[in-house]
Amino acid sequence: MALENPELFQLLKVAKAAAGEANKILLKEIGQLSAIEEKERAGLVTNVDRSAEAKIIEIFKAETPDFAILGEETTHLEGTAIKPSQDVPQWVIDPLDGTTNYVHQLPVFCVSIGLEVSGRTELAVVTVPMLDRVYTAVRGHGAFCNDASISVSDCAKIRESLVATGFITAKPEQLTSQIECFQRVISQCRGVRRVGTAAFDLAMVAHGVFDAYWESNLQPWDTSAGYLLVQEAGGKVTRYDGDDYDSFQPNLLASNGKIHDQLQKLVNPLSCQN
Repeated sequence: MALENPELFQLLKVAKAAAGEANKILLKEIGQLSAIEEKERAGLVTNVDRSAEAKIIEIFKAETPDFAILGEETTHLEGTAIKPSQDVPQWVIDPLDGTTNYVHQLPVFCVSIGLEVSGRTELAVVTVPMLDRVYTAVRGHGAFCNDASISVSDCAKIRESLVATGFITAKPEQLTSQIECFQRVISQCRGVRRVGTAAFDLAMVAHGVFDAYWESNLQPWDTSAGYLLVQEAGGKVTRYDGDDYDSFQPNLLASNGKIHDQLQKLVNPLSCQN
């Protein structure tokens, strides 16, 4: 099912409205959590994650009843992530990316919404409520922060770059390979940041703050919106091995394009892919 530009821009308004409602819930409840749980191999989940996702889904079901919806918390309950159909557009939602930050009142967390059609993201919204930022993109029309155009950085040397990553600690062997990868990268670049939210990391690459970001063991809701932001801001997004990326791939390397090949040589070894 193809969507034309006028329809995509109308859907972008719907996604921004849904993210805005989720923002209100996150801002109202921060510091007042009534339930915090550990998700197996997936970190924390709170009553706020669920409330925010329920509000987003309510809006999408009302506005786009024929679209599929893939939400992080719904998927956690159902136990599966479904790749978008070639025929049915699918919303991909993370109602609170950076839950651990949120629980500890670190003011960097996001709402992430992507719309995938025929297996690729066509529009994206990432909000950062505590920073009052709304990042948006429609494929082929650039990336924006609060309606101002943004672009990736001009950094061309990895030794001058500031990059970002994340870790998963569920399996010791995975953590070991990720730390080895981290050591290779940090020895070559200016600095590495570990913010704790993939959507924000990708938005920072798109905004020219981070020159690159890499991470493995990501889920569709982590990257569906963010990787389009990077592409539309003029950056490059691939898997570690250089193949094309979509949000159902296991690992991601996003950059300004200029240091992509240099960084790929550091993250590509098989020990870094798991």
